[in-house]
Amino acid sequence: MAEKKRTLPKGMVPIKKGETKFGKMGGKASAEKKKEFKNLSEAMKALLSLPVSSQNKQTLERLGIDGSYANNLTLLTVATFKKGLEGDVKAIELINKMTGLSEFEQEKMRLERERIKIEKEKLSWEREKQRVKDLLNDPNNEVENPLLTSILKQMEEAQSKMEVIDVDDEKQEVQEEVAQDDATTN
Repeated sequence: MAEKKRTLPKGMVPIKKGETKFGKMGGKASAEKKKEFKNLSEAMKALLSLPVSSQNKQTLERLGIDGSYANNLTLLTVATFKKGLEGDVKAIELINKMTGLSEFEQEKMRLERERIKIEKEKLSWEREKQRVKDLLNDPNNEVENPLLTSILKQMEEAQSKMEVIDVDDEKQEVQEEVAQDDATTN
């Protein structure tokens, strides 16, 4: 009887004898790594749930944290919070992740910071423009007026080019992007 030839789907390459052996070895190594990671994860959870020293417990109580919550996880959370207050960006990102601030809320906060920055720049321009106008109108001014007039004109042109962020439009765009991302993930 003739031996039946195996047909493979298009694009598939037949497996050679040695490849199955290496595939099994890779699968076993992967399983061992997963088991090792699980053990490390459980050990970390156990360490984080341990109670803190009496000195650290007193520190937490001074911060207004109930002593029943005084474990290593709480201590790390407080340390992360302190780093965030000092301006550590990584700590702030971790806090955002821990508290569940959505991407939309983070983007909204970023836009608000950008809007404030632009408002400060605009205020600075207004002050400088007023200072130049005051110099132009000062009869005791010894500086050539055409020079100041030129500077004032350039400042007004630059100011007119500055964009003021419309937070509502940006908010709408971010909401649409988040909705699209949610739709693609679902």
